[in-house]
Order: sequence, then structure tokens, then C-alpha cells
Amino acid sequence: MNADKEYVLDFLTREAAGIAEMFGSSCETLIHDMTRPGFPIVAIFNGHVSGREAGSTVDVYGGHRASKQLTQAHSAEKDFVNTFVLTRDRRQIKSSTFNFVGKNYHYALGI
Repeated sequence: MNADKEYVLDFLTREAAGIAEMFGSSCETLIHDMTRPGFPIVAIFNGHVSGREAGSTVDVYGGHRASKQLTQAHSAEKDFVNTFVLTRDRRQIKSSTFNFVGKNYHYALGI
């Protein structure tokens, strides 16, 4: 990791932790590494909401691969805001994903 990549990951992790604390235990926040296959989670807060943990490649829908739509959108660095999600266990949740792209990194902050 270069200094920029480390700085960005540190900032996004602190931001995710702060959002989770501010909105409480039913608000899961996480950081995905979008440069790696399966977009693994590198940091997660309130992971009990979805049952995921750091290293997981399970998406918010409960699958191990992102849907074709999400994969294409993330490739295009598109943000998703206030997206309705029906989880595999039939829970209705809202999700937002914000991309942060640099020269040698692509992280996504999920709320």
C-alpha cells in the first residue's frame, strides 16, 4: 500500500465507524476493496445486521457474487443512494454505496 491508499482506507474506516455509531446498532457500515475479486469487505461495523465480517465476499443480497447490475455499476464507479434491497432471508433494507477511486485503489463505502 502506498501512503495515499493507506490514508484513504483509514479515513473511510473512521467514517464508517462514526456513521455506525451515530445511527446505532441497526446501521451496518462497511468498506469493500473493489479491486479484488468478489469485492471483499476490509472493514465492517455492526456486521450482525447482515451476518457478514471482514474478508467476506457475500453481498447485501446474500450471494457470493455481485449481481450483473452491481458489477457493471461498480466498474463504472457509480454510486447507489437509498437503494431498496430484499435480502435472501426476505428482510427489506435500504442500502447506499459510495465509490472512492484513486490511482491504485478503488474502495466502496457501504451503509
